[in-house]
Amino acid sequence: MTDRIRLALLADVPRAAPVAALWLYREWGYRYPGRTAAMAIDLFRERAQADRMPMAWIALDGEIPVATASLMEVERPGDEVGPWVGGVFVIPSYRGQGLAVRLMHALEAAAPRLGATRLLLSAAAPKLYLALGYAPTGATKNGEPVMEKRFS
Repeated sequence: MTDRIRLALLADVPRAAPVAALWLYREWGYRYPGRTAAMAIDLFRERAQADRMPMAWIALDGEIPVATASLMEVERPGDEVGPWVGGVFVIPSYRGQGLAVRLMHALEAAAPRLGATRLLLSAAAPKLYLALGYAPTGATKNGEPVMEKRFS
């Protein structure tokens, strides 16, 4: 099934923004009291960049969005400047097919082109990120370990 799935920048498929934003809002919206779904969609649309952060990738099965991941200078106000990986989400029926890994590779390829020497993330799935070469920093965020990958 994954051979027919393509990755695209949100900038190239802006129609996917409301769908992906609502996935993230339903999954993690509780972390942002007072944020509405409409606000989440507007904020996600800001990730429709091709040459600067914030930027998001969308995995598409044909024309149907099935996963997303983003690259941002900071994920939340007050964060250490990263850039940060955020919003890695695969819809349940597409999990276990390597889409998160493909999205992470896309982020990791873009980060150095944007001048990044490392990526930070708060790891909801630490085993996945360990396998991708991320190391715990010793910090936590949202009850999750903060992990880092440095680029040479």
